[in-house]
Amino acid sequence: MTNNGCRKWACVGIVALSWLVAAGCGGEAAPESLESIAAKPAGPTSTFAGEAVGKPSVEEAAQFGEAIEVAVVAGDIEQVNALIDWDTLAKAASSGFGESEEIEQARTGFAEGIKSASTQSGSLFAVIAEQVQQGAGYSMLHVHEVDGEQRVMFRLLPLGGGVNYHDFVVVRRPSGKVVAVDVYLMSSGEMFSQTMRRTFLPVVQETTKGVVARLTGEENDFIQNLEKFESMAIDARTGNHERALATYNSLPDSLKQEKTFMLLRLIAATSAGETEYLAALADFQSRFPDDPCLELMSIDKFIYKKEYDKALAAIERLNQSVGGDPYLKLLSAGIYVEKGDMKNARDLAEQATVEEPTLIDAYWTLISISLHEKKFGDTVAHLNTVVERFQLELGDLTKIPEYAEFVQSPEYAEWMKAQPAQPE
Repeated sequence: MTNNGCRKWACVGIVALSWLVAAGCGGEAAPESLESIAAKPAGPTSTFAGEAVGKPSVEEAAQFGEAIEVAVVAGDIEQVNALIDWDTLAKAASSGFGESEEIEQARTGFAEGIKSASTQSGSLFAVIAEQVQQGAGYSMLHVHEVDGEQRVMFRLLPLGGGVNYHDFVVVRRPSGKVVAVDVYLMSSGEMFSQTMRRTFLPVVQETTKGVVARLTGEENDFIQNLEKFESMAIDARTGNHERALATYNSLPDSLKQEKTFMLLRLIAATSAGETEYLAALADFQSRFPDDPCLELMSIDKFIYKKEYDKALAAIERLNQSVGGDPYLKLLSAGIYVEKGDMKNARDLAEQATVEEPTLIDAYWTLISISLHEKKFGDTVAHLNTVVERFQLELGDLTKIPEYAEFVQSPEYAEWMKAQPAQPE
């Protein structure tokens, strides 16, 4: 495969997968298969351009997080990419496949492709920025350490609902600049470099002499079904869920058990009805019972099945694993509303507003609870907070069924007297 071919495949891979917002005895050792190499996590990054990198302070890591958040909210993908060391991420994604001249050439082309694709529509941060422009949320939660690495945790609240977490691994370059060298994506349960390693497999297959003879089973099936992988990823991302599921059903049995394809199936199944979704989730849980992303998925399953206590327990486990997130208290509040337990719902929503005053959904939850309990004085107080804190203009509440009893109340009449007169 030429460098142009490597770049092309890297572009396809990063655009197709990045939104998953994506998983002998004695004698001479047998040669390691490409798939087993690709499954290995990348080692820690200890150098940058031949020089040792440092561990940023908590303050430096927090400044990095603030810069990422500002750039994403502004839709400035160029600035986001300036804060990510794509070369190091690509090196981690393509490590462990040998050191021949052909492999090094493929690795160079692959790295160029990843960097080129990172600016394209459909790449990880382009998708996030586009969603944020349309109302999604992307916020830094905190700085923390994992196995001696400094990390910056972000929360993504996608437009379609739900929650995801991105954990940036950050280092200090010799120049003093703090950059990310990888990102852990909770929705896929692995580092982004690990996800990208799978897309390097066909590059190695076409580059390394004699490798075809070593490919058997799932490895060969993957190579033979590259076009299906690409089309399924694009269909799942663009909303053509029926065709994505049809592609999945046409795969060899070995690939139906491969993590990337199973995650794509899950994404597609979310719009195919409860039966299809629960079946896809059950298959994934059976295949990957200890995968970190299952906590996120299990919450949906329990809510679908109205097993609210199990959903609450799953949310608490997730909350502990991410080091605490006020939004998860709000998620639990919604489940308590479904259970009819308004006291616990109200307490959790109020805690969320204290811990994260800019979390507007917490105030809307409190408004809904006050309307349900007919505590219209609370409704007025929360509406005032939303208007003042978030500079919102409320529409005509008389036209919203949920507010029907409130607009007939004395509290509403008094509240309306205090509102500025509308120009005729």
